Amino acid sequence: MRKKLYIVRREAGGIGGAEKVANKFVKAFSPYFDTKLLHAGKFIDDVYLKGTCGPSWFRTLLFTYSVNKILKKHCGALVLSMERGTPGTIYRAGDGVHKVWLKHKYGTSLRWIFNPLHWLLPIMEKVSIEKSSIVVPNSNMVKRDILKNYHIDKKKLILIYNGFNPDVFHTVRNDERRVLRKKLEIFDDKINLLFSGSGWERKGLISAMKLMALLKKSGHHANLWVAGKGDNKKYKLVAGKIGIEKDVHFIGTIKNINQWYQTCDYMILPTKYDPFSNSCLEALACGCKVITTCMNGASELVKEEAIMSLRELDDLSEGKILNYISANKSLKGNSYEKALELTERNEITTYLKIFRSTKN
Repeated sequence: MRKKLYIVRREAGGIGGAEKVANKFVKAFSPYFDTKLLHAGKFIDDVYLKGTCGPSWFRTLLFTYSVNKILKKHCGALVLSMERGTPGTIYRAGDGVHKVWLKHKYGTSLRWIFNPLHWLLPIMEKVSIEKSSIVVPNSNMVKRDILKNYHIDKKKLILIYNGFNPDVFHTVRNDERRVLRKKLEIFDDKINLLFSGSGWERKGLISAMKLMALLKKSGHHANLWVAGKGDNKKYKLVAGKIGIEKDVHFIGTIKNINQWYQTCDYMILPTKYDPFSNSCLEALACGCKVITTCMNGASELVKEEAIMSLRELDDLSEGKILNYISANKSLKGNSYEKALELTERNEITTYLKIFRSTKN
């Protein structure tokens, strides 16, 4: 009889990176374990997993209560928790450290105190980090944040970067790239920047648009392609105010996003906080140069000259990123060799080693 493995993620059907990772794990681990995904709205052992209705803090509490109730009945099972409040064999800290995110989002403002979720999540995060057998940060940035904010034995921390699918995300020959560019209406006479991700405010779309305005002001011809879901009207107004309304193109949710990575010159993600951006890793695997911030765990795979600090994010006119774009358009991607080693197969193999070494 195969050992049971429960993967815990409250939202499993969304477009976010963590939701996609949860479903990827179910598929990857099913050949080895009796694998089930515990998410809100699902019946498991005649128990309904709550957490689909109400304000965010209430949904979070209800789901945590429901899932922990089920897991108590299966104390011998393996648990891969991706949720604060539910400890497991492994707690994957893919959402980062909430206190750190609050600092980047609000700065010195106390507006965060009016949202009960911001009081609740650090408490639940502490439970998952301190009571799980192994804690997996997906970047060195998150690892440092955990050690700084929680009392935890370093031996419990095992860094596992996110993995990409090399069958989908890979470079293409120059002739294939030309065909794709023609198909997508991406032309060589302009610098083509791609912004890809959900949560446009946190991911820094405004900063990306300001950078576009500076490129235009400095005499560069460029396009900014915006992929994903967001408030198009709001950002179109911003584009109009800074004079780049004809240079910003909202292309929506793209099924074959790999084609855009393979054809655009740069992937730009000036994020305020991102434990590890899958889109950056996938872009690097496709040979697309990445420009991001030091608050993105994926910046650990990018050359220093393409990484913005907090200060540089506030003042893009300094010129560092503009100079990088001007000097590197015709060059190949800016990933270290390490980026190309981060395949899904290597990622899953590392998790399997942990599960097989566990005593429960």
